[in-house]
Parts: sequence; structure tokens; C-alpha cells
Amino acid sequence: MNAGLTSKCGIAILALAVFASGCSYKVDKGGDAKATLLQGQTLSFSVIRDVIIAPKCFQCHLGSGGQGGLDLSTYTSLVANRMFVAGDPANSDIFIQVNSGQMPFGQAKLSAIEIQAIHDWIEQGALEN
Repeated sequence: MNAGLTSKCGIAILALAVFASGCSYKVDKGGDAKATLLQGQTLSFSVIRDVIIAPKCFQCHLGSGGQGGLDLSTYTSLVANRMFVAGDPANSDIFIQVNSGQMPFGQAKLSAIEIQAIHDWIEQGALEN
């Protein structure tokens, strides 16, 4: 096996292991690991929460004291607050807010990969896990 193929296989196995374990992790600023986890797969809330929502939204929307009374830490809270319409990103508040750049408020707009992942998650049915 050549070195390039071995390296790519190793990265894929590592990404799969991190995804399967459900553990929290910090993604590098370059976004390569984030892109690997967010593209080309069926997404779940836990992936969206851990990779996008936790680092970008929890400072304002965590727990019962979240701004606007919005807690984005649980799937149940997103459902209760009608943040998405499964299968319909265009009519889902969470997608509309991040796609327009209105959220995260006072911060840089989410990356195209992050926005697309939220779109794809909702379009795929907004799976819980």
C-alpha cells in the first residue's frame, strides 16, 4: 500500500472512531476535521450539537436561562421551541437564522460547511441520534 493511501485510511478511521464514540472534541481552525465529520454522511443532532452548536451557540443559548428562553443543548428543546421542520430547511428557524447571518448574534457568520450541515441535517429528517 502506498504512503498516501495509508495516510488517508488512517484519517478516515480516526474520524470514524471520533464520530462513533460520541465524545466531545475540539476541531482545528482549518476545519479539515470538521469538514470530514459534516460532509457526505447522515447527520444527527449529536453531531450538529457537538461540532456546531456547542462552540458557536452555547454561550448564549444553554440551559433554561438561555437568551430568549432558548436552550439549544437538547433535541427536546429544539422541538419544543419549533426550531426546525424536519425535511424542510427553508422553513426551519435555526437554518434561517444561521443562513442569514443573524445568528450567532455579534459573532462571525457560520462557515459554509456549518450552514450546509445544518441544512442537510434538517433535510435528512432532523434525526435525533
